[in-house]
Amino acid sequence: MYRRRYCCCPGYYESGEACVPHCTKECVHGRCVAPDRCQCEKGWRGDDCSSSCDAKHWGPGCGRECKCENGALCDPVSGACQCPPGFIGLFCEDVCPAGTFGKRCQQRCKCKNGGLCDKATGECTCRNGTTGTFCEKTCKKRCQTRCSCQNEGYCKGKGICACPSGWTGAVCTEQCPDGRFGPNCTEECVCHNGGRCDPSTGHCQCSEGFTGHRWVWRRGCEVWRFFK
Repeated sequence: MYRRRYCCCPGYYESGEACVPHCTKECVHGRCVAPDRCQCEKGWRGDDCSSSCDAKHWGPGCGRECKCENGALCDPVSGACQCPPGFIGLFCEDVCPAGTFGKRCQQRCKCKNGGLCDKATGECTCRNGTTGTFCEKTCKKRCQTRCSCQNEGYCKGKGICACPSGWTGAVCTEQCPDGRFGPNCTEECVCHNGGRCDPSTGHCQCSEGFTGHRWVWRRGCEVWRFFK
């Protein structure tokens, strides 16, 4: 009794009653669609689909660019933005409305007497001669000059905090959003090709496959490209 056999082209092998492509490397998070060519699942990239997307990309082969703002995390599969506390919007582009704070801006601020509510933590910065957790108490003499600066911030007087590199906010509790660095996040970072900016120094932390000058004023991660 004879069995029909297929004569497969180079790069293919017989499987059942068909010729299927052969990939030398296993497609870890994908499938072999042509000889030595993997088609990656959403959220994965690389010749063998073993590398996850960097922070700035998503989708099949990580081919789509994330649009998230203000330090939001980008879902590598869907591209959806996961907003940090204090921000809302499709791309986390909006700060919490007045009187709200926290994740998804679902918590209500409790600051009284004109106190400023931190959009991330809800912490109150008191004004107008008041003090207390929620600015509910009348100040004793000179208390209006005190600060509650955090993360090594210092008081400049009149209850105003000067924040160190990497921090901002009324009492220095908010980390710099993507693209900003330095004291009070006043400096702009320009890292290319998915590089991430260090919020304290402004150095570019290049994504896999890229290198270049790290200093922000030289526009990092743009000079050379290499492949493993």
